[in-house]
Amino acid sequence: MPSRNVASWNAMINGYMKSGDFKAARRLFAEMEGRNVITWNSMIGGLESNGKHKEALLLFRKMVNAFLTPNQVTLVSILSAISGLASLSKGRWVHSYLAKTGYNVEGVFGTSLIEMYCKCGNVESALAVFRSIQKKKLGHWTALIVGLGTHGLTKNVFELFHEMLANRVKPNAITLIGVLNVCNHAGLVRNGRRYFDMMLRIMELNQLLNTMVA
Repeated sequence: MPSRNVASWNAMINGYMKSGDFKAARRLFAEMEGRNVITWNSMIGGLESNGKHKEALLLFRKMVNAFLTPNQVTLVSILSAISGLASLSKGRWVHSYLAKTGYNVEGVFGTSLIEMYCKCGNVESALAVFRSIQKKKLGHWTALIVGLGTHGLTKNVFELFHEMLANRVKPNAITLIGVLNVCNHAGLVRNGRRYFDMMLRIMELNQLLNTMVA
């Protein structure tokens, strides 16, 4: 190409990242002039999705030091990288940054924060984020159910799951698998069978609805 604009550079970097060719992506990133937020997101998100959490965090730090403002995509990727590293101090920093910059945790940020705190072993903070969300969506309930389950909090998982049903939020397969895992670890066979039957009914209902729509 005789003239390469920012979009073409970003597309190439994103393509290299998706194919796992980090060296080529880094080379283009180093050569590129006039990087925008999408450029940084392609690099940070690519590193995070390929398990290179430390490198993603280092690049994020460079981005902030360059006085570039991260957007929602950047911050979700960073929270995921922090979850992979189980770095509570860095997770709290990002949470504080979200609060200072006025980001709303009602949506995807709420889910990401709950997952991050659970993976960092801070269940209390995960619960605090969950309770602060006014309009809780399925992702929020599921993130906390799965997170509590990984810490063996069987009673809390069951209470939360029934609270979710009482609020007329329909679980999906991930929610129910999280509950089934708790039943498995606790040796609760009867509970496991009941929730497994519930999962089958939901799957059958979804298949029926899909058939009707088609």
